[in-house]
Amino acid sequence: MRLPILIFLAFFGLYLYCLYPALAPYRDAGEMAVGAQTLGVLHPPGYPLYLLVSRLFRGLPFGNLAYRLNLGSALAAALCLVCLAAFLRRLCGTAPMLLALCALGFSSIFWELALVSEMYSLGIFFLSAALLCWFFWERTEEGRYLFLGSFLYGLGLGVRMDLLLVLPAWLVLFYKRKPRAFPLAGHILFFWLLGFSVYLYLPLRSAQFPWLDWNHPATLERFWSTLTRQTHGGTLDLLSKNYALGSLFWPQMRLYLEHLWGSWGAMGLLSLLGLGAAGPWRRFLWVGFLCSGPLFILLANLPPNPHAVAILEAHYLLPDFFLAMALAFGIRMLRQGEAFVPSFRRRAFVAICIFGGLHALWGRWEKNLRRNHWMAEDYAGNLLASLPPRAVLVAREDVQLFSLWYFQRVRGIREDVTVVPQGLSGSSWHQRILLEQEPRLHLVKLQDQSSWSDFLRANRGRGLRLFATGDAEVPALADLESSPWGLAGSWETPPRSAGWLWDLYVLRFPRRYGEFPDFFSNDLTEEYAKGRFREGTERLKMRAVAEGMRHLHEARWLKPQMPEPATWLGFYFSQQGDWERARRYYREQVRLQEALLQKARQYRALPEVLSGIEQALAEAHLNHGVSLEKTKEWKAAGESYERALHFAPRSAQAHYNLAVLYWGRDWQKALEYLQKVLETDPNHPQARRYLPLVQERLRPAR
Repeated sequence: MRLPILIFLAFFGLYLYCLYPALAPYRDAGEMAVGAQTLGVLHPPGYPLYLLVSRLFRGLPFGNLAYRLNLGSALAAALCLVCLAAFLRRLCGTAPMLLALCALGFSSIFWELALVSEMYSLGIFFLSAALLCWFFWERTEEGRYLFLGSFLYGLGLGVRMDLLLVLPAWLVLFYKRKPRAFPLAGHILFFWLLGFSVYLYLPLRSAQFPWLDWNHPATLERFWSTLTRQTHGGTLDLLSKNYALGSLFWPQMRLYLEHLWGSWGAMGLLSLLGLGAAGPWRRFLWVGFLCSGPLFILLANLPPNPHAVAILEAHYLLPDFFLAMALAFGIRMLRQGEAFVPSFRRRAFVAICIFGGLHALWGRWEKNLRRNHWMAEDYAGNLLASLPPRAVLVAREDVQLFSLWYFQRVRGIREDVTVVPQGLSGSSWHQRILLEQEPRLHLVKLQDQSSWSDFLRANRGRGLRLFATGDAEVPALADLESSPWGLAGSWETPPRSAGWLWDLYVLRFPRRYGEFPDFFSNDLTEEYAKGRFREGTERLKMRAVAEGMRHLHEARWLKPQMPEPATWLGFYFSQQGDWERARRYYREQVRLQEALLQKARQYRALPEVLSGIEQALAEAHLNHGVSLEKTKEWKAAGESYERALHFAPRSAQAHYNLAVLYWGRDWQKALEYLQKVLETDPNHPQARRYLPLVQERLRPAR
C-alpha cells in the first residue's frame, strides 16, 4: 500500500500546488461552477454525474467554489494515476509503471486539465477504475469486480459521453474472455444501465425549472436531443459542419502527433512498440487508441486553428491514456528483451528512465504553474463593475460568458445586470430565464443586421441601457453605432465618454497576447486590446490626440498581431500630412494583414473569412501605396497598388490610383486603368471626368 499512497501524494501535491486560485479561464469552467451552485442542467449531453460530484465539493469548508471544483479535478487526476499504477505494476513491473505514470501525469494536457473545474479528469478516473475492476475480475474470477466495473463505466458516461468511444475496446476484452464473460452478460448489462441511469437526473431536475436549464430536457424529445447533442449538430462543435468529413483529418492528426512528441519525445516511439508487445492486452490497447484518437479526430472534423485546437486538445486525454499503458509494455519489452545483451539492456533502460523523467518535466513547470492566475476573475469583475445599474449586456464566447455567469450566480456580484448570451438569444428555455430577470427585455435571435436592429431599437425604446462585450458579433449598423465603454461597447443615448474606466480596471497577471501558454487566457487579453483600440479611435475622433495615441499604443502592446491600431495611426498621420510616419504605420498594417492571411490559410479558414481578410489586405496595400506616392516613391507605390489588385481584382480604387500614378507619365496606361475603373464601377465620378481628357491627349498620336 505504501507505493500507491506515495504516488497519490506526489501527483496530488503537484497539482494542488499549481492549482488555479479561483475560476480558470478554460472553456466551460464557469458554467460547471454555476451548475454546481444552482444544481442545474449543463449544456448537452448534460454531464449529470460531474454536476452531482461537484455539488459534493461545493460543501467543502474552505476556498471559493471554483477552487473547490479545481481541487476535485486534481483529486480525480491523482486517483486515476493510482488506479493505472495498480494495473501496470502487476503487468509490467514497478519501473515501467513509474515511467508511464510520469509520461501521462506530467503531460501537458493531463496536467492542465487536472487544474480546472472541468469534467475531463473525473471521466478518465472512472475509466481507469473500471479497467482496474476488470483486471481484478480476470485474476480472481469474482463477479463482483466485473459488475462494479460495468457500473463504474456506465457512471463514467455521466461524466463524459465520449467514453463510449472505448466501448469497442471493452467488447474486444469481452469477446476474448467470452467463455467466462458471456454467462454474465445480462448482469453486466444491468449494472452498466444502472450506472447510465444517472442521466435520469436531467429530466427530473429540468422539470423543476432551475436557473441553468440548458435545452430544458424535461420532455422525452428534448431529453433525447440533449443526449445526442442535436443542439450542437450532433458534433463536438458546429464549426465542423462547414467542412467535408475527413478533409481536416491529416492536419489535426499532425497536431496530435506534435502534441505526443512535445509531451513524450522519443518515449512515444516506445508506446508504438508497446502496442505490439502488450500480449493479451494488445488488441484492447490498439482498439482503444484508434477509436479514442484517430477516429475521434476524424469525426470531430475541426480546422487546425487555435480555438478549435484548444477544444480538441482536451480529448487527447483518452488516446494518451492508452498510449501511456502501451509505453509501460514497451519499456517492459526493452527491459526483458532477449535481443540485447544484459549490460546494454540495463544501460538503455536506465538512460530511458532518466531521459524520460527529465523530458516529462522539462518546460512544463512554468506552463502549468497557475497559482497566481486571475485572468477570468479580473475580466468578469472589471466588466461588471463598469456597467450602470440594470444594464443589459450581450456576450458570445464561452469563457467570457461563463465567467460573467459565475460572478453573478456564484459570487452574487452585479446580479442586476442582465447578461444575454448571443448564441442562446433565440432559445425559448433561456429566454424564459432572461425575462424573469428583466421583464421589459425584447428578445430575438441575434444573428444578422435586421435582428440586431430590432433588438436595439425595441429595447432602447423601453428605456434599457444596452452594452455588448468585445467578442459579440455585432454587424455594422449605420444609425446604431456603438461607442466604447471600457471592455464593452455601449448604445447609450447620447453617447457618453467612459475612458476613465481603464484607470480603474484591475489586472493582476498582465501579459501580452501570445505570452500565455493557453488559448483562452490569450483570448481574454485580446478583449483588453480590442477595448483599448475602440477607446483610442473614439479619442482621435474627439481630437483628444494624446489620449487616443496612448490607447492605440496600449492596444498594439497588448496584441502586436492586431493590424487595426496601425491602420488608425497611419490614417491619423496621413490626415496631418505627416506621410513619413503614415507610411511606417501603413507598412506595419500590410505586414500584419499578410501574416493574418497566411495564418488563416494555414488554419483552413472558411472561404468567406479568407475573402474578408484578402479585402482588408487589399485596403492595406492601397493605404501603403498612397503613402509611398506622397513620399515620391513612384515605383514602390505602383507595386503596392498592383498587390492590392492581386487580392481584390475588381477594386475600382486601386485601378483609379494607378491611373493617377501614370497620369502625365504614361498616358496609355492611365487610359487602360481608367477604363478598368469604369468596367468595375460605371458611375465612378472621377473616372468619368478624366477619361475624356486622357482620350483627348492620345487622339493626335493615333
